[in-house]
Amino acid sequence: MSKYNEGARINVDLISFKGEGIYVPFDALLQKEGKNYSFIVQGKQTKVKEVQLLYTGLKGGVISGLDVDDEIVVAKSDILLKLLAGVAITIKDK
Repeated sequence: MSKYNEGARINVDLISFKGEGIYVPFDALLQKEGKNYSFIVQGKQTKVKEVQLLYTGLKGGVISGLDVDDEIVVAKSDILLKLLAGVAITIKDK
C-alpha cells in the first residue's frame, strides 16, 4: 500500500541528462583551485576523489569519477575542507 492517497500532490525533482554519470547534491562536492572533489567513506576516514562535473542543476550536479557503490560524504564546504585535511568522521544512522 502506498503512503500517498490517490490524487495527492507531491513535489518531485526531475533531472534530464543524456549520458552516463551520477547525480550528487552540491553538498557532496568541494570545488578548489578549479577542480571538483568528492569524499568517499572508508571506515572512520575518507578518501578524496577528483570528479568531473558534467552537468549542473538547481540542487546538484551529474558527475563522473565515482563508482555507483561509493558511499559519499554530504556536508557543507567547511566540513569538506576539514576532511581534506584528514579529520576523522562520525557516521550517523541513516
